[in-house]
Amino acid sequence: GIEAEASRLQKIRERRSAAAPWFSKRPAVLECLLSLTRCFPEGDRTRVTGLRLDEKLSGSAQCRAPSRASMMKLLEAMEQSPRLRDVQLGVMQRAARESASVSFELTFSYIEGPIAEPATSADRSE
Repeated sequence: GIEAEASRLQKIRERRSAAAPWFSKRPAVLECLLSLTRCFPEGDRTRVTGLRLDEKLSGSAQCRAPSRASMMKLLEAMEQSPRLRDVQLGVMQRAARESASVSFELTFSYIEGPIAEPATSADRSE
């Protein structure tokens, strides 16, 4: 009857409440990967060939780009990301003699939590 239905609905509500944190907040490592992914220009053939992240979400990405210009676009996008800090270009080499493609490594640190907006010139004049 009604009591059985109320009990069944209460159990569903409890399960939903228990699962809510899994869906309302992604783990920091997934947020880091999302921030990295957003740095790659759409339609560009630059790709990650290896990735290392430590427990503090500092890491390095080994990448291959079709050209030095593509590599620089990725580097600039990572430097402009509000979540990535200490972005540095490491080892870079031509992927093949007859090709313009390059292999390179980028190191970075991911910043969790709220991000302070950069100060504007109006903020500095006050």
